[in-house]
Amino acid sequence: MMSDSHDDLPKPGLHRDVSYDDYAQWPAVRSSDLKLFARTPAHARYAMTHPEQTSAMILGSATHCAILEPHEFAMRYVEAPKLDRRTNAGKAAWAQFLAEDADRIALDPDEQVTFTTDRGGEYDVARKSWGFYATPSVNGRLAAFGLRAVLVKSPAERFYVMLVEAGHEAAFHDYLAVEGHTIVAWLDDTSSLQTIERAMRDGG
Repeated sequence: MMSDSHDDLPKPGLHRDVSYDDYAQWPAVRSSDLKLFARTPAHARYAMTHPEQTSAMILGSATHCAILEPHEFAMRYVEAPKLDRRTNAGKAAWAQFLAEDADRIALDPDEQVTFTTDRGGEYDVARKSWGFYATPSVNGRLAAFGLRAVLVKSPAERFYVMLVEAGHEAAFHDYLAVEGHTIVAWLDDTSSLQTIERAMRDGG
C-alpha cells in the first residue's frame, strides 16, 4: 500500500546501486503501470494488485540491473544459447543448459537457502559476512538427514566435498568409476573426522 507521505520518495535523478526489489517498494507508480491507465483505470489497478512475471517484466528487470546494478548482472542473469528446440539435438542442448545454469541466487549475510530431497533430507547453504557456511555439520545435521559427506579427488588433482544419499552408495561408486574420481575419506562419522584431525595436527 502506498504511503500518504512523500518522505520516502527519492529525489529526482539517476539512482545507481538500487535493487529492483527496493525500487519496487518506493511509494510511487511505475511508468509501466501508468501506461495501463491508457486502457482503463481498472486494468491498471488489477496489474498493480495482481503482479505477475511476464517476459516484458523480466526484460525490464534485466535492463534495470544492467544499467543501475551492473556489478550484479552476471550473478543474476545468463545468456541462453541460440538453439533450434524443435530438433532432438536442440532439445538435448537446452536441457543441458538448464541443468548447468538453472538459477542464480544472491544471498545477503545471514540469509540461507535450503535444498530438500524427496525423502525429507535437507541441505543448507548460509551466507555470512566472511563467506559461506557451505554445509551444515557433516557428522550431525547432514548425517541425521541421511546425507553422507565424502571428500573426493578427481584425476586432475581437484578435491570436492560431495553429499551421497544413504542407500545410493552403489550409484555413487558407479559415478566415480565413470568420472575417474577416487574417495579420499568419508566425512560423515566422528571417528573418521577425529582421525583426520589428529593426522593434520601431528603432521603440522
